[in-house]
Amino acid sequence: MEMKVNRQVKARVQHELSGEKARIDRLESNEKLLTQSSTQKKDSLRVNKIYPSQNADEAAVRQATTALSAKVKIIERDILFSNSPYNFCMAVAVESKNIVNTQPI
Repeated sequence: MEMKVNRQVKARVQHELSGEKARIDRLESNEKLLTQSSTQKKDSLRVNKIYPSQNADEAAVRQATTALSAKVKIIERDILFSNSPYNFCMAVAVESKNIVNTQPI
């Protein structure tokens, strides 16, 4: 009789623990989504106010492309496209805009 009660108690405790674990997992998932959402809202892109009236020469374009390639390698260390495509694209766009603002292209 006592063994049966112990099994029932053990089964009930395990069931409650699995329910609590699922609850914790949902809370962690919600927290992660909230953090990601606030990061996405904070990082925003705006259109450049000034665009060059002349086309850039090839040397400037090559230099900007090389700089962006180096930045993309750094971004890939922190953010994987497969894990977070939005944040990856946003980071590349931000770096692209930074390069455009510093290079005469």
